Amino acid sequence: MAMTIPEMVRFFDEQAQENSRWVASHAQAGNLPMVEVNQTFYLSNMLTSALVQWRARLGSPSETMAQLVEGTSGFLAVLERLSPNNPAWKRFCFEVVDYAKILLGASVDADALRSCLPESMPSDRELGSHSLGERLPDMAVILRLVTGEKWPLWDALIEKRSSRKMLRLWSENYRAYWDLIGKAEVKDVAAVGETALRISEMFDRRERNPYYANGLPYEGGGPHNDIVVDFRLAAILRHCGHRGIEPPLPEGFAHRWPKA
Repeated sequence: MAMTIPEMVRFFDEQAQENSRWVASHAQAGNLPMVEVNQTFYLSNMLTSALVQWRARLGSPSETMAQLVEGTSGFLAVLERLSPNNPAWKRFCFEVVDYAKILLGASVDADALRSCLPESMPSDRELGSHSLGERLPDMAVILRLVTGEKWPLWDALIEKRSSRKMLRLWSENYRAYWDLIGKAEVKDVAAVGETALRISEMFDRRERNPYYANGLPYEGGGPHNDIVVDFRLAAILRHCGHRGIEPPLPEGFAHRWPKA
């Protein structure tokens, strides 16, 4: 029998707490690979719990998002301690936590983002390592959101990744995020709304898309498509709201941060 939404939220919460305990245990034992695995699943389970609550309108997801930010705050330091010669940021998706910070109205470390974004195009091998090819665009989106800075390699990287059939919807999605930020920068409110609706339609397509269907639950692929939301789109719209840009969107639009 399928789980109810409250049961699902409880399941992801319990899994996250178990992951957190394992992070501490394996860190104490110096087991770096298991620390990395459990950090990844802690992030996934906490974020998925928040998104399921959000989509089902089970109150505000703020508390779970705040727990996610707090619970991951020491992860990079643990990685640095266990493996000081390897950049910790490459081994934990801190940029996903940055989206949570934007949704909560918390500050984001722009200098950390700048230090991770390369000045020249990484090799295919480097892009494949730790999924950097798919993670760098998130860092660039967040940096542009919080500072207005455009990463010079954006177009080249998205074009390079779009040559892979598996990543075509992914590439289309990120081009639309970038376009949405551009529309917001010139305060074209109507275009912001139209682009947000287009991105929402792309999110629906993730259900049957192989890349997303084989990804983590919070990405909205496969059976998770109608129980989570596009938190990246929501973070961009949240940032737009802080700048006084409130696009006309349908009542109950799923991918918008719930009003208090």
